[in-house]
Parts: sequence; structure tokens; C-alpha cells
Amino acid sequence: MKLLLHAILLGLTCWLPLLADNLKPVVDGPEGQRAFTDLAAIYAKGPSATFEAPMELTDLNGSDAEKAQNAGAYILALFDQSWADETNGRAAWRALPFWGGGSDNPARTYRGQLADAFGKSASSLAALPAALWLIEHDLVEDNIGSGGQVLSRIHGADADAAIGTILQEQHPSQQVLIMALNEAAARHLLKDKNSVVALEQSYRSAVRDAAQKAALQLGEPHTQEYDRSAPFSPRMVEFLKTNSERLLTPVPEKATWQQEEAGSSEQLQGWMLEQSSFTFSMLDWFAQEHHFLKYFNHCRPSSLQTAAEDLIARRAEIVALQASAKDNEGDSQKAREKLGTLSRYGTLSSQFEPGFISLPEITAAIWCWQRGDLYHCRRILDACYSSADDDRWLDLAARDYLGNIYHQEMVEEFCDDEDDATTLRLANHLSKPIFDGYNYQDRAKELAAQLTHKDNQNDVSLPSLPVWSVLQFFLTRDQQITYLAKRLKLLHTEQDMQPGDVYYDSSMPYNLTAIYCINPYLELKRMGLVNHDFVALAPFTADRDYMRTYSYFRDFHPSRNLHRVCWAVQKLVNETAIPPAPPQTFDQVINQTMKELNGAVMPKNEILSRASDGSVYFTAKPDGDVVQEFRSWAQAQPARGFWASWWQTPTALLISFLILRGYLKRHLFNKLPLKSLIFIFFLISVMTSIFYPYFGKPAFLNDLSDLTNEVAKIFCWVFVVRIALRIYRALQPIVSPLIGKTRQA
Repeated sequence: MKLLLHAILLGLTCWLPLLADNLKPVVDGPEGQRAFTDLAAIYAKGPSATFEAPMELTDLNGSDAEKAQNAGAYILALFDQSWADETNGRAAWRALPFWGGGSDNPARTYRGQLADAFGKSASSLAALPAALWLIEHDLVEDNIGSGGQVLSRIHGADADAAIGTILQEQHPSQQVLIMALNEAAARHLLKDKNSVVALEQSYRSAVRDAAQKAALQLGEPHTQEYDRSAPFSPRMVEFLKTNSERLLTPVPEKATWQQEEAGSSEQLQGWMLEQSSFTFSMLDWFAQEHHFLKYFNHCRPSSLQTAAEDLIARRAEIVALQASAKDNEGDSQKAREKLGTLSRYGTLSSQFEPGFISLPEITAAIWCWQRGDLYHCRRILDACYSSADDDRWLDLAARDYLGNIYHQEMVEEFCDDEDDATTLRLANHLSKPIFDGYNYQDRAKELAAQLTHKDNQNDVSLPSLPVWSVLQFFLTRDQQITYLAKRLKLLHTEQDMQPGDVYYDSSMPYNLTAIYCINPYLELKRMGLVNHDFVALAPFTADRDYMRTYSYFRDFHPSRNLHRVCWAVQKLVNETAIPPAPPQTFDQVINQTMKELNGAVMPKNEILSRASDGSVYFTAKPDGDVVQEFRSWAQAQPARGFWASWWQTPTALLISFLILRGYLKRHLFNKLPLKSLIFIFFLISVMTSIFYPYFGKPAFLNDLSDLTNEVAKIFCWVFVVRIALRIYRALQPIVSPLIGKTRQA
């Protein structure tokens, strides 16, 4: 259950580090300031630090009332401040070094240790505020339980009133409700009898049983069975309303439920949205749209009620298998496999999802509710709420389920399909307040702003290799660097392996005409950049626009890293300004892999720092002017020498061409005209472009493509020179008399 809880709580946190320099204590007063300072010292010790219980835990139960009151305020401040530190950047998240372990945060770890010690010892009235904070604010089951333990040991009017409030408001935590019911019965709180009786209609079977026993002890015998037709609780109605808004694609009133012709429960099923003579589109119960050709795909009519009954039966089987898993290890494996049938990629993706609810159950319940089928809606949700220990987890799970679906689709539309209109639609949807707290919401907001930013200077495209070869003749070196850097945001490279990474210089993009376009990153590397060239590159060190490139740990894991322009510049500078890094050890590779798994991304603020040998490299730093620091460093380096890149000048290319042409004509193509030679190279270049998608660009094809591209550049330069000579010869009869008259004058 802890792993299932962790999967939900990951959605609460954002891996992007935030600036923490200007943070203040969240609790006013000396206790708040002290907690703020003490927690910073605890975080600085690192993960190897051992827990030391504060002396205030002992003072809570002491005879000195003032001292106990101050101790309670300090413990409360520790809880509140550590909760805030999980997301404000003061406590850094780190990946755990084992499969599926997720990530760890020192603030959450310390709060859990403190809550455990607090729950075992505290019993005075001074501990009541801290206990109620754990019950009302924390989302970790063990911490909530610790708060409940303390409340059950505290007696008095204030504690009784807190128990009455928990019963009246029907607290979302199952164990807190059961504790409150038991205490109401033990303390004989007759004023809360109506609240106890009302809980006999709870959708949780364990709560209903506890409420019946408590009501009997309070003199109210059980008379009414659980009624599934009763009105939904306010919390359940809010869940349905909120997640109805989170669903992006509306279902037409006349849409029918369809299932693939194969008839298997694992086949695609959902709403038939549109259909024509040759195609049809469906919205499946994973909230994804699919488009098919009728000739290859066939569906049969079904009903939403049938799908709901199927989901209810699966959930009942899962619950039964989980209940018997303690005695039978085989049932545990069967339960995991059954959960896999409710996940997009089977057990591969279900291992990263909470087991108490699935995306098909969420969508089916919403659609039943929208269409007035409250009976099936209630049955689906009752089973899910009973499987979860806290009602609040279900909404967090639904937010992350739908957020992950739309986020992954947004990234693929932006990078793979380059469909800016669809990308913007998805980004705007994820930016809505109903997705507040979702891990990638900030990314969606940034991408929406990037796509709506109207700037003609940024409206660029990738030129083909021949066009770029001609442009180089007319652009200075600094202009070439600026030209290429502006187009880094158009770079699209694909990840070839899982797990793995993308390589900015691994391939060349190609357009719809199967002609290679330039790879701006690769062209920048080929220019042989030195430190002085970085002055022209400086403005792009702070360019946080997203490139059309993303990477991931596994395709069935929801994390996606969408790369930025400044990351490519950072990598380019690091590879050029300093020697290559030493090979990574196996442990370092594993740590990097786990970092990727948990959605870690590069720092939000990058700035240059200097090594002891004077070289330059990028590193994380909370403040500073990236561009100015970078430009100042680059300008202080020695000027670039001519011979550092002589081979890239038009003169060198022309000399290379003449040597190559003379060699080929003398030894290989003695009778082959130049036009035929150009045609052969052009044909080879086009063929490598065409067959690149089918052969995955093997090594020999990669080398051949690079060779033909370089030769094509040479021919382009020769073509430009020939055109210039022809223009000169055509203008010579006109220009020569004018020159002669000028000389005579």
C-alpha cells in the first residue's frame, strides 16, 4: 500500500527546483523561525542522517503547562514547515536506487519519523493542534494514523469537539473515521449520535460496520441497510464534476458504445464519435481518440452498462485476490495481472499507477453519471473508494491519470507531428485550474506561451543542405552561429533505445520531399567553435524555448523530458570548451537512469562557472545573469585564429573540389563529364534520404550520406562561382568602357 500511496503523492510534487533564497517561515513567531532554521540544518546532513527526536516531545507530557504549550507549537511548526519544504525547493528530491522505488524527500522523511515518534508518546492537550494538523493536512497514511492515535489519547472538551467535527464532516480518511466512531462510542458522546447513524450509509464497508457498532453502544440499534440509490455524498459529486471538466473530448449525445469485433474484454472499446464511408473515430475508455480505416478494423455495438458491469466484476475479483494474497502468493501475482488489464500498457504501466482506481473506472463512472445511470456510477465508485484509504487520493489519482494522457499526447503532437494547433489546445487544457498541482502543468503553460508568442524574428524554418551551403557564402561566422542557434528549437531527434537518451547530432532532419534539411546542432559542431565564438552564442544560453525533442526512461512510464534550447547550448559549450568527461561508472549510470525515471529535468536556472584550470562549464546556480556572465567570459578569451577553420572557407572548399575533380577525372572518371558526376552524387544523396526511414540509417549509409552531403556542398560552391563568373562575363562589355573612362578622367 505504501507503493500505491507513493504513486499518488508523486503527483503532488514538482521536480523542477524553485528559487529558495527568499523563502520565509510559514509559521509566524519564534517557534516557526526555529523550526525553519532547524529543518535547514537537518536537510544539510543528507540522506545518511539519523533521526533525533526533539526534546519537545518529552516536554509535551510534562507538568509545566507553559513549556508544554511551547513544545506543542514547535512540533506543529515542524509539521507545517516540512510540508511546505517538499515543494518550495528547500528540501531536494532524490531518486531511490532501486526499481520502482520512486523518489525521496528529506522533508517528507523527517516529518514521517517525527509523526511516528509523536504518535507513540504524545497525550497532553498541548499536542492537540499538531495532532489535528496531521489529520487534516497530511496525506501520508501513517502520519494521519499517528495524529489519530494522539487524538484518541487526549481527553477533554476540545478533544471531544474535534471527534464530533470529524464525524459530522465525514473525514476522508477511513482509519480516522473508524477511530472517531470508536472513541464516540467509548466516550459515550450522545450529541454526536446523529453523525454516527449517518455513517451507516457510508460507501466504505469497514466504516459502515464501525458505525453500526458505535450506534448500538449509543442506544441506536441498526435498522436501515445501505442504500445505493441514496443521493451521492458532496465529496463524490465534486469528484464527478471536476473530472468531467478534465475530460477534453466531449461525447456527443447520439454517440454509441462500440467494441472491437474480436469481442475480447482487452480489445479497444469506447464511444463512436464520427464515421464516414471509409473511416471512423473512437474515444476509448482511456480518454484517447483513435482514427481507423473501416477496411482493416471492425466494431460491434455494445453498451456503456455492459462495460460498467465488466469493470465492477474486475474490481471485485481484484479485491478478492488482494485479500487472499497474504496466504497465497499466487493470488498476489493474479491481482497484479488483473490490474494490468485496466492499464494502457498492461502490467508494464500498472506498476506505476495506484491500485485502488484505474482510468477506465474514472471515465466510465463519469459517463454513467453524465447519462443519468447513477446506479452503475455508484457501484463503480463505491468499489474504488472502498479500496482507497483516503478519499482525497482518488481525485489526485484522476488528475494525474488524465494529466499524463494529455501531457504525453501534447509532447508527441509538438515533437513528432509538429501540429502546433493541437499542441496548443492540449497545453491550454492542462493549464486550467482543474489541473493545479499536476507535475507537468508548468510545462504546459510555458509551451502554450511559446506557441502563442508572435515574433516574426522567431518564425524560422530549417533550410535544406544546398540552401545552407549557399547561405554560408553570404554570412559571416558570427551570423552563421546566430542563424543556426535560432533554429535549434526546430531540432527533432528521436530516442532509439529504452532506456536511453537523445543525441542532438545523431541524425539530420528531412522534409516531406525526402530532402535532408540541416541539423543546426550538428552544423554548429562542424564549425569547430572556440571560446571567442561563444560571444555570438551568448543570447541563447538563456533561451528556454522548448525544442521538438523529448526523451523518456520507458514508453510505458508517464515521465517525459521535453528539451530546451539552452540545454542544447549547454551541451555544445561543455563539449567544446572543456575536455570530454571521464567515463561514468555503473552506479553513476544507474543514478542517472533513476533520475530520468522520476521525471528529473535540468536545472531551471543555468549559469557558467569556472573550473580550477580556467575552463568553462555549465552548472546549476540559483541566481545570476546567464547571458552577461557567458558573454563576459567569452570576450576575455583569445581571438580566433584564421587557420583554426581555414578548411571551412570558400577558398578551401574550392581547392578541395579542384583536387577531388582532378583525381576523379584522371583515375576514375576520365571520360565522365562534370554534369554526370554531379548527377551521380545528387542521386546518391536523394536515395539515402529516401531510404533513411526504412533502414534506420545503418553505419555505412550514415557515412555515405555524410560524404555525399559534403561533396554536395563543394558542388554548390562551384555552382555559385560559375554563376558569378558568367555574370561578370556578361557585364564585362558594359563595365570595361566605364572603367576605361574612369581611368582617363
